[in-house]
Amino acid sequence: MVLMYIIEDATVGDIPRIKDLLTFAWRDAYSDVLSPETIDKITNVWHNQELFRNQIEDPSSFFVVARDDSGDIIGLATAVEVDENTCRLARHYVRPDFQRIGIGEGLVKAALKHFPKATKLQVEVMEKNQKGCAFCLKTGFKEVKRVSESIGNDIVATIIMEKDING
Repeated sequence: MVLMYIIEDATVGDIPRIKDLLTFAWRDAYSDVLSPETIDKITNVWHNQELFRNQIEDPSSFFVVARDDSGDIIGLATAVEVDENTCRLARHYVRPDFQRIGIGEGLVKAALKHFPKATKLQVEVMEKNQKGCAFCLKTGFKEVKRVSESIGNDIVATIIMEKDING
């Protein structure tokens, strides 16, 4: 079966479904890494409606959703410009039942198109997020450094990765 999907700018009307997707994705990806309390805090603080509204309405921000042929949101990506040559993929999620069919790569390509002067793309992924690390390595990212950071009540190891866009 070939899935038809489109990638388009997120709208304020998408916010409830964006929050639902992120809540589901965080529980799926991080339940073995983070405490339930931390995941709940993240999905309530980092994924609040006002923050999403500001990001969607900010012309310098990149915020897109992937929709299946029935219009359901099955993925999303946000990115920001770090400097003239570098953009950072801040969020990149695809519903687990729609992974490994090209949507994630499509979201990355959309981000790169939004930042045409960028020569590097950065991403930060939790070390224990095996699916996220595998995706990054498969699509050409290379490890730059490892850091530990506090997320809620948990300390996690993360990997900063970069991809040379021109190479």
